[in-house]
Amino acid sequence: MSTIKPRIFSTLALLATLMVAMSGCSDGVIFSIDPIVSSGAVLQQQSLVTISGRATPGTHIRITTDWDFSVTSSTGPDSLWKAQIRTPAADTVPHHVTVSTTAKQQIVYNIYIGEVWFAADQREAPNFPKPAIPQDSTATEIFDWLDDNLVRIFKIEKGASHKPTSVVDGKWMTLTRDSRPSASLSVTSLAKILQDSLRIPLGIISASNGCAPCRSWVSPSLSDSDDIHEKIDAWNAKHNELANWLSTLPTINIPHPYTPDALATTSVFDEVINFSLPDISEWRTMTLPGLWSNQGLPGFDGIVWLIKEVNLPRECAKHNAKLIIGNVADNDLTYVNQTLVGSKVDRKSWSEPGVYNIPRSVLKQHTTIAIRLNGSHRLAGIFGPADGSNIRIEIPDIDFSADISGQWNYVAAAKFSDDKRLLYLMGVANNPYMTDFRGYDVTPCSHRGTVFNKVIAPLQEFPFAGAVCHFGEVDMTDKHYAEEFPSEIAKFVTSIRETANNPYLPVVFNQPAPPTTGQIRTSLTDAVNNAGPNVYIVSLADLGPSSSFNTLTKQQMEEGKRDAKTILSSVYGHKAPANALCPIPRAATAEYQVVNVEFDNAKSLHVDTSTPSAFEIAGADSTFFPAKALASGKWVTMFSHMVAEPVYVRYAWADSIPPTLSGDDGMPAPAFCLRCKTPETDDK
Repeated sequence: MSTIKPRIFSTLALLATLMVAMSGCSDGVIFSIDPIVSSGAVLQQQSLVTISGRATPGTHIRITTDWDFSVTSSTGPDSLWKAQIRTPAADTVPHHVTVSTTAKQQIVYNIYIGEVWFAADQREAPNFPKPAIPQDSTATEIFDWLDDNLVRIFKIEKGASHKPTSVVDGKWMTLTRDSRPSASLSVTSLAKILQDSLRIPLGIISASNGCAPCRSWVSPSLSDSDDIHEKIDAWNAKHNELANWLSTLPTINIPHPYTPDALATTSVFDEVINFSLPDISEWRTMTLPGLWSNQGLPGFDGIVWLIKEVNLPRECAKHNAKLIIGNVADNDLTYVNQTLVGSKVDRKSWSEPGVYNIPRSVLKQHTTIAIRLNGSHRLAGIFGPADGSNIRIEIPDIDFSADISGQWNYVAAAKFSDDKRLLYLMGVANNPYMTDFRGYDVTPCSHRGTVFNKVIAPLQEFPFAGAVCHFGEVDMTDKHYAEEFPSEIAKFVTSIRETANNPYLPVVFNQPAPPTTGQIRTSLTDAVNNAGPNVYIVSLADLGPSSSFNTLTKQQMEEGKRDAKTILSSVYGHKAPANALCPIPRAATAEYQVVNVEFDNAKSLHVDTSTPSAFEIAGADSTFFPAKALASGKWVTMFSHMVAEPVYVRYAWADSIPPTLSGDDGMPAPAFCLRCKTPETDDK
């Protein structure tokens, strides 16, 4: 064991903590309600809404509402129960639902009945911007406007699964200045605008996954891939093998690993610091500063040992020194030559950077740095100093600095259980996780249907009024994703409608802004054009870096505004704005050098002639040239002296050219590419 003895974990303290946590179920009765119908929820008006949960097998459940509806249920051997409650017409009165057994009762308070929308986002949803943002003077006004007790956001936790899940993992939050959901500003502004217009409670179920192509949001049952089930079965087999191996390992009960003092009192292979166990020459390497999620541990959630050996001048041992590693996630114990020099727990604040004092005589000519890091798989790692400088050893007395960034040896030594209350001790020598199981603990969100299974499938019996989707950026990163994008969009529409049990469910797609390629944007336009009724497109192509909306706040506010205008006009039939739908190109006709494009959803199109034209024309050789364009009613007429016989026309294809075509109320037209018809042919 190390010459530095770690603090011994207090079993009595753990037992006391567990007793407090379990005090609500000391009689051994299981009783819970799934979070989708919980305090603060918004339920779709005049619908059958499923409420479900867990209870001891054989328990009789009674559900009653304050709008005079009641129903009963009971649990089977699987401990699951569910029932459907019928909701009344929307109002602005907070309601409650009572769920009771013969022994227990839970009341779900502060429920509103109104309109619920589902928002799917292929981007990673950023945290809400804080009210005081120096570079954005409008932030405070925005939050004053957004503050609304009748707007609720249910943020679904990011994830993927090869099997359909039954419980939606998330939490309802009210849209207020003091409690801001971790959802994009476009989603929250959409909800606020709808609520202001409809004057009833508005709920948004928000799901975002920043690395999931469209294929992963589509129901696996709609896949036309022959090998999908083989791949899923192979992955599941390996995942089950990992789970079986973990069940054989020794375990430790731990406090939640993300609290400031988590694991600081628990010894987890501390033999590493004096090399009584491992041979690090067999370990893998990763680059620090950096995250472990993209360096060999994509799904790992647990404890990793990091080792760096460095040669120093002999005189370094005569001086006090500093080890500068910057911030870490989530927590560390850091040793230099078997001496504990610091931990994130011991810092004055949670955000204070890691600068650890190394006492005189600790450094040696051959020095070993060992960091025991625990963290979650998404952000775990060594971040380095905030100024971007290297992690290093500094000796101020002799003006010496040794760069220790670069390759470090590492091993994943212990893994957290799913509920973060158990630690599987995997060891550091001959560790099968490092050779056989890495990457099989978290389902890849790129696999077909995995995001659908996690975030959409459990909404099967939770009705909503429509869906707003932002897809495209991820699909442009892979040629195969881009090629299948139009067909996957159509399958997604089918998937979300089957989930909502509504073949006419309104679905609104945001056409991506730059730097997404024009090919992806026009693929989305084509897919929407072919998807049938109640599918709409909202162009964001003018929200690029060169636009007047070039701040995150303004861009997202404008996106939410356009979505809301489209929904209010198309779904709820509001008179104002008069025509809040994106102009959609129907067909292009070429005669001599002139091309005419006809648009749907347009009465008085407008082309901005003060900026370079976003229209281009090409002949049979597909070489495009800029074209002059004029609008009249629902038509745009264009020509180019460079093309004698036009065959193709496209619009807003280049990211460097701002779009110039808008509809009656300023809604921009989406990017498109069309083959021209001629008086002699109907080819498109």
